[in-house]
Amino acid sequence: MKNALIEAGAEILSKEGVNGLSLRKVASRAGVSHADPYAHFPDKQTLIAALSTEGYRMLYERLDAAVQRYRDDPLRQLVEACQAAGVLKPGPVDVMAVSVWSLVHGFVSLLQEGQISHSVLDRYSLREMLIFTLNQISRVEINPQEFSIPPDI
Repeated sequence: MKNALIEAGAEILSKEGVNGLSLRKVASRAGVSHADPYAHFPDKQTLIAALSTEGYRMLYERLDAAVQRYRDDPLRQLVEACQAAGVLKPGPVDVMAVSVWSLVHGFVSLLQEGQISHSVLDRYSLREMLIFTLNQISRVEINPQEFSIPPDI
């Protein structure tokens, strides 16, 4: 049940942001009673910690898979693969790699330092903001409802 609750919480978080997340909503989404989540998560903060842990685990798995696939020069080879697939705009691979890194690093830095206005955070999920950021260098418009990282990239 704990995994189902975490999965339900991740769905809510990605669509509604942290303000839309509650143990009651997670229970409802997972199809369990409103009291069931408290057996695993005494409060919302504990649920958020579990979601963060799961998110980092998934991120590590994705990054590790990319590094394993592109062992010689992961950032450069990944950019080449994305350009070949038509996902990234054409251009010098090294410069594009720096551009991608800069955009994502800057976005994450602003987020971690609390520099993104709450008026923006209240209206857009982190996922939506990241997709918008990536669309600035993407060759094709990334649709937030269909966004997933292709397994071969």
